[in-house]
Amino acid sequence: MKIKLNLPEGYSRSIIRIVQRIMAQHNNSIVALAKAKHINIINDIANQVIQTGDISRVFSGVLRRPSLFQGVLEKINMNLSQLTEMEETIKRVGELANLSLASSKIIVSMAFLYEAIDLYNPPKILIEQALKVSISYQRFAKKQYEYALKNEFMSERVVKAVDEASNLAINYQISSETGMKMLHEFGPKDKAQDETSLMVPSETNIFSILEQDIQNSYHRDRKGDMAEVVSNSIPAKVNYYGCHLVELIYEIDNISQSRNGELIFKPTLKSELGASKLPCLVAVDEDGFAKIVDHLYFMIYEGSGYAKRLCISCEKGKLTALWRLKDLRVNFRHDVEHGDGSVKKLKKRGDAFNYLIKKPWPQNTLDWEEAQIALYKAVFDMLKMVKGKMSG
Repeated sequence: MKIKLNLPEGYSRSIIRIVQRIMAQHNNSIVALAKAKHINIINDIANQVIQTGDISRVFSGVLRRPSLFQGVLEKINMNLSQLTEMEETIKRVGELANLSLASSKIIVSMAFLYEAIDLYNPPKILIEQALKVSISYQRFAKKQYEYALKNEFMSERVVKAVDEASNLAINYQISSETGMKMLHEFGPKDKAQDETSLMVPSETNIFSILEQDIQNSYHRDRKGDMAEVVSNSIPAKVNYYGCHLVELIYEIDNISQSRNGELIFKPTLKSELGASKLPCLVAVDEDGFAKIVDHLYFMIYEGSGYAKRLCISCEKGKLTALWRLKDLRVNFRHDVEHGDGSVKKLKKRGDAFNYLIKKPWPQNTLDWEEAQIALYKAVFDMLKMVKGKMSG
């Protein structure tokens, strides 16, 4: 009996992986032996599937033990459905990478995204967020180059700024890949999570804020290297700390799992979506800062079992940044000005902002931005300390 599949063209690489994965899942003897001849058999089957669409040998041609392959056809069809969506996304990424790009470096950042999609088949919402950042950078770069064409005497400074800004996009895509990998490796086994409840507009404003910040630095009477102007900007600092927070959490989980088989930060789609926004969202007002607090709270406080697993690895007294984050979350998501304990809650809010910016409450855009950077740095330093204690 022949079982045929209608395979789209150009899916050979992914088809091979799917057949290999299914063969491994449903034939433990092959996994256990893992000899070259078995690997060659699997590759031979995969190639035949690609060429003919016939998956009959998946069921009967390897060890002739059909009982091992019960339900494989359904699993293959399910994988192919996911594969179709994945390949369409990869195609879209490829098309974006072939646009008239402002900087060749953006191709590098797109390559990271392409690889992450191919390896981890992440939820669409994470892919869309990552694409949003790349598109945002390209729009930023296009506007800057148009400006340079009209003001040729500034062109050198503009080109330097655009090139340095591309590093923010590259950093972001590396961080996105880490988040997707974290969800793939450590996330819940049941991947059928409801994305609709999380479907909020993709958020990124680092390049629009950067554009505002650097405009005055273009003028020829201004001194200073444009690469330094960009790298010292608020958006660049947000990008730096936001990306490194994600990396630190992944590293801490790896250490914890290798030591006792447990995770400190258990990733969910909600926490990883928040993590994907930390490096690309600059808080310019109360609403923006509240969103940042939410994302950090889900990822670090809620993600660590409401701090229980984190407190096992580190004394409570050394987790000041975490308790300030919790106080801020209470402030933004609860009514702290009325009811029992309102005075105490308002004091905690004031203490939290004094801890960050030496003011009881931000007064302007710059205050909100500086509070964000201070919060990121405080959490970063705390996680670095936790990692050091676990590694020692």
